[in-house]
Amino acid sequence: MKNNIAAIRIRKNLTQKELADKIGITNEWLCRVEVGNRGTTKMLKRIADGLDVSMKDIFLD
Repeated sequence: MKNNIAAIRIRKNLTQKELADKIGITNEWLCRVEVGNRGTTKMLKRIADGLDVSMKDIFLD
């Protein structure tokens, strides 16, 4: 399963900083989540909500 957060964020014309500010985390933390080094279910839910997508949409098979 691959993290699709960056692709969705870019498609929605958001920078890492803009999305991070929107969901209340640092862009450094968001970067770690995007590359798969960090991320709890709760954090992934916040990101999905910030991108206005479902949790299922942020993962590819």
